[in-house]
Amino acid sequence: MNVLVTGVSGFVGRNVASMLSKKFSVFGLVRRRVSVECYPILVEHPERRDDDFYRRLFEKYDISAVVHSGAITGERFKSWKEYYLTNVIWTKNLVRGFSKANVDRNLFVFVSSVGVYGTNPKDPPAKESDKLNPDGKYHRSKVLAEIVVRETDVPSLILRPTIMYGNHDRGFVAKVFRYVRMGILPVWRNPKIHLLDVEGLGKVCVNAIERRITGTFNLCDDEPLELADLLGFVRDNVGGGWLKLPICSLSKLPVFGVKFKLLCYDWYYDGSKAKRTFGSFGDTLTNLKKYIGWYAKKP
Repeated sequence: MNVLVTGVSGFVGRNVASMLSKKFSVFGLVRRRVSVECYPILVEHPERRDDDFYRRLFEKYDISAVVHSGAITGERFKSWKEYYLTNVIWTKNLVRGFSKANVDRNLFVFVSSVGVYGTNPKDPPAKESDKLNPDGKYHRSKVLAEIVVRETDVPSLILRPTIMYGNHDRGFVAKVFRYVRMGILPVWRNPKIHLLDVEGLGKVCVNAIERRITGTFNLCDDEPLELADLLGFVRDNVGGGWLKLPICSLSKLPVFGVKFKLLCYDWYYDGSKAKRTFGSFGDTLTNLKKYIGWYAKKP
């Protein structure tokens, strides 16, 4: 089976494509020439291509499954127009092109985010059936993209992973490692948080394509942990420490809101549906030991 993955030059897409390539023939959509563990398809400005362009592309490479992980992620200094074009319109053209293509349509996998419940769920653990409460441009764009995917006749799987960690990560967990090593991470409260091994997402994509599983799933490691446990793990494995400062009051300021909220308030999820369907995702601190070499690099 031929599988197309978007975002293969990024942390998530790179890891997912690597795991898929053990089972399928994987094609990666790239904006520029980069080294990837799959067959690269070079497309300049892929977010600006219409559905007919993607219909022809799917037919040319006989694509039976798509894993769409490419997106503008997080809250960046970009306009809503940029988020909407890349995260919503691009998704719409991909899934509509897949719907129109004369191929054996196995599955369209859309990588969304638990951020659709808000940076911090109102009533954790957040469940798939909970009312969505996006609180930023990135999260709002993911909600709209989910709607686009559901509106088509293509068999689809919507995945809502929490913050992920693994090789090539440069996001939240990488920053925690870096700042703890430097002894400058300010912490006041001890929230309960939920992370996901990026290999867990790859496992789900492989399994879902093999079994043609559809629906919507939260993805997270088996159990949440307290932030202090993560900080202690980092200190014990790579050294450093952290500052206990009353920063949570600053989380109400819009400039600092998102990052400080992650350090101050609970964010954990009900992953029981995914665990029943795909099996265990493991323990976070045990999983993290695989990646010490990556995270232990000098800041």
